[in-house]
Amino acid sequence: MRFLLIITVSICTIFLADGPGSLSFETLVSRLPIVGSDGDNDCTIMVISGSATTDGRPILWKSRDVTRPDQKFRYISPQESYNGTTYGFNGNFYAEDSYRCYMGVNEVGFAIINANCYNLPDNRKDGLDDGDIMRLALEWCEDIKDWEELLAVTSIYGRKDGWMFGVMDVSGEAKLYECGNIDYTVYDANNPTDAPDGLIVRSVFGFSGWNTDRGLLRYRRARFLANNRISEQPFDINYILGTMVRDFSLTCHTESPYYPYPLPYYGHQGDLPVGFVNTDETINRYKTRSCSIIRGVLPDEDPKLATTYAMLGQPVLSLAIPLWVASQTVPSCLHSGNQAPWYSIIEDRMEELYPLGGDNSELYMDSHYLLDSTGAGIFSWAYDFENWGLDQAEQYLELWREHGYGLLDVRQAQDDISSVLWDGFSNNGDTLRYMDIAENNLPDKIGHYNYPNPFNASTTICFNTPAGTKTDRISVNIYTVLGARIANLGEVDIANGNGRVIWDGRDDSGNTVAAGIYFYKVEGPGYAETGKMLFLK
Repeated sequence: MRFLLIITVSICTIFLADGPGSLSFETLVSRLPIVGSDGDNDCTIMVISGSATTDGRPILWKSRDVTRPDQKFRYISPQESYNGTTYGFNGNFYAEDSYRCYMGVNEVGFAIINANCYNLPDNRKDGLDDGDIMRLALEWCEDIKDWEELLAVTSIYGRKDGWMFGVMDVSGEAKLYECGNIDYTVYDANNPTDAPDGLIVRSVFGFSGWNTDRGLLRYRRARFLANNRISEQPFDINYILGTMVRDFSLTCHTESPYYPYPLPYYGHQGDLPVGFVNTDETINRYKTRSCSIIRGVLPDEDPKLATTYAMLGQPVLSLAIPLWVASQTVPSCLHSGNQAPWYSIIEDRMEELYPLGGDNSELYMDSHYLLDSTGAGIFSWAYDFENWGLDQAEQYLELWREHGYGLLDVRQAQDDISSVLWDGFSNNGDTLRYMDIAENNLPDKIGHYNYPNPFNASTTICFNTPAGTKTDRISVNIYTVLGARIANLGEVDIANGNGRVIWDGRDDSGNTVAAGIYFYKVEGPGYAETGKMLFLK
């Protein structure tokens, strides 16, 4: 009952300039604003039960297809009010509107996505906007029970359009709601009747509505890709990002000219030049302006470690940045200024990806900008950077789950990862900030390792020099994930080709470094080797 009261008062606050009061329902409805709606929104979404993922954690995915391009990701801190204190959350917003939210996750692990639904009863001219509903949900909902109470209230006030909402919480529940103006139908990803394979895919039509072919090609393609995966193994973040989010095939038939894989693509689609692809109804399309993949937590885990893999701009041009509510911030490249720096670069590159102009400017994509016959293009470096970021995020999560964390630990990790990804993204992959300290595969590589690893007091770095090496001293340095040298362990004496040195987790100034991932670099004349270490506190 308390939750219903909070939500009711919150809805009144949204609509009434003079604040909530003892108003009749008729008076309230008469003051509801006519909320602007973009009738050309065609998102693709998926709700995945923990039973269908590699680690048992549920996942929500939304590729946001809208005509208003400029987007941001923001962290919204808890707010005190006479209703209580709201939850802090990460979410996706229009750049010019910091209130309405269109996908996100809050500090207690409740997450929500949505898509327009064009085949449900929809005859209102006013009512609640989806961005308002999702903002309320992230501020006040702890679990799916709270969400259903919110839906009950919004069914009374009325929802302006038809939408589908995907939600999940820390208990492992994951559901999709097909909502008309005043009623809804629910589908449970954990119910074999609703989702035999543990997942629910939608584009812009609901199964509870009338027949429609709008969004059907994207639905069929997404369902096809999902079926291919789940028939062989469970879902993980890499598959969704690498295969589903960036997909631009118009068909499931490999012999069709509209099937562009494998890249480079040398086919013709109609009268288009070689390599051009019609993306009018593909999952990755001109109107895809942002994307979130939100991975939940297991029931006994800290809900603030639910992870958003956030993408600004069209996915084939972008990289996913891991975000955590526990950091209480979002990297500046995703939100600062009138236009997020990340999105500014995307807008410039869109002209290269869609170069035909005129009536074709928003339909036909040059796939050779992604990967051409010489091996050049966005895809030649994007996956390397993104997979590096995903791997770093997993290592940090493992560390935090086992040993705990502080706000500054998570914030530093998020900033470190996003800085490397931003550097690679903004320079088209032409960066050595972390590549400089990556392992190589030279045949005469130095044997090396450190123990213990992970460590929380000190670790011993051991190595041996290649046969025939004419040196008796090797230098050893410590680097952050950004490639910054923080500790010089000096010149190490070599005895019979073997050496060792101890690092106590301090930098050159004598300060103990933050918990996290570091690299040691062993260097001699003409060669260098690195190893990765995990420092615990």
